[in-house]
Amino acid sequence: APSPVAPAAPRPRRALVVEDSLAMQTVLARALEAEGWQVELSDRAAGLWSLLDQGVWDAVFVDVSLPDARGREHLEMLMARARSAQRSFKVIALVRDTLEETWVHDAGIASLLRKPFAPGTVEGLVRRLRPTTPA
Repeated sequence: APSPVAPAAPRPRRALVVEDSLAMQTVLARALEAEGWQVELSDRAAGLWSLLDQGVWDAVFVDVSLPDARGREHLEMLMARARSAQRSFKVIALVRDTLEETWVHDAGIASLLRKPFAPGTVEGLVRRLRPTTPA
């Protein structure tokens, strides 16, 4: 008789965190890893674009003001990429002020976290994140 085949393990959820503050990166990575996410980190937009090509992502946390990209244009490029990806991913913008919030809104991004993060805010958002499509 053929041996039973174990069902495939679900694909771990993957998050990309693009943030130039090591402290903010650490808070986000710890919260995501505590919920079972695999996390990749970058502190530059250049890293964002190269990492996006490396497999499937479920969520991308992106600082609105990076050393090599700032403002609405790089957010709009990221949203276009999210919409055209074979498997869409959620974009969460990391903002400092109301001007950056305006850029996020204008780029069509629905989720944002204001820095510095209020206690429990990151953990609450991470717990609410669900894969956008079945694995």
